[in-house]
Amino acid sequence: MAKIRAKRPERTYETGQVTSWLRRVALAATVVLTAFLLARFPYLPATIPTHFSLTGQADDWGPRWMLFPLIAVFGGLAIAVAWISKRPQYFNYPMGITESNAQSAYREGERMMVWTEVALVMLYVGVAASTIGWNGTIFVAMGIVGMLGAVVGGLVRLLAVD
Repeated sequence: MAKIRAKRPERTYETGQVTSWLRRVALAATVVLTAFLLARFPYLPATIPTHFSLTGQADDWGPRWMLFPLIAVFGGLAIAVAWISKRPQYFNYPMGITESNAQSAYREGERMMVWTEVALVMLYVGVAASTIGWNGTIFVAMGIVGMLGAVVGGLVRLLAVD
């Protein structure tokens, strides 16, 4: 099968320090939180919250083994977003990518994905906290607002690239 998309320019820019550190901290937080949840598993009650309303209140319950899909989904997403954020030449962009705008667009695409990863980890913290019986509402709210901010802010910055 022939490729439909023309080959894009390779990534040549250097990632900024803030972006690099945010990615590292988000990955480290994911690993630490996952280890904490696994260590906490034997002490959880037989039934734990498995779904939450927009206000952060538990509205569905299930067996404690449901913690494992939570870990798999959030941990897997955080790792996948970190991995793909280093490969912005494969993203879909709201404009054409040319030799002249590729590096700027790639940098903004990478930033948007890293901030999305940070917001995802905040959401993971909130859902995990709520699942083990703590109040994680503020982290869930920060994660949701952060994701919206990352996407909207990233798109605005991408559309400003010439």
